[in-house]
Amino acid sequence: ITAIDIDKEAIEKAQMAIYPIEEYKSIPDKYKQYVSINDKTFTINDSIKQNVNIVTINLHDIDFLFDSKFNIIICRNVFIYFNKEFQNKIVSKFYNLLETDGHLILGKVETLSSYVKDKFDLIDLTNRIYKKI
Repeated sequence: ITAIDIDKEAIEKAQMAIYPIEEYKSIPDKYKQYVSINDKTFTINDSIKQNVNIVTINLHDIDFLFDSKFNIIICRNVFIYFNKEFQNKIVSKFYNLLETDGHLILGKVETLSSYVKDKFDLIDLTNRIYKKI
């Protein structure tokens, strides 16, 4: 798993993987074996964290930093900050980074423009899940 963000504070928080104990209840039972509980917090076990690469990246640079392909790219609530032209560039970069039959998941208020729609099939409108063609 590779996780990216431009916000260094968000990256640091994700790397620590420490969460309020109140959120523990929302974890399905089958995953609770992968967390450790403290007094007021819980944390993700190292056996899981070691499989996650968390990096600070600006979306302008994304295609230059990865030489591998991805099965899923989740980009939620990001496009709202960019104009359509840049959104199209990013989606084209995502297309090139996705494996054949890979999936792109956007935020619930985000859509693909007609410029890039021919590169993806809409799988789930409610959750904005697209499949690479």
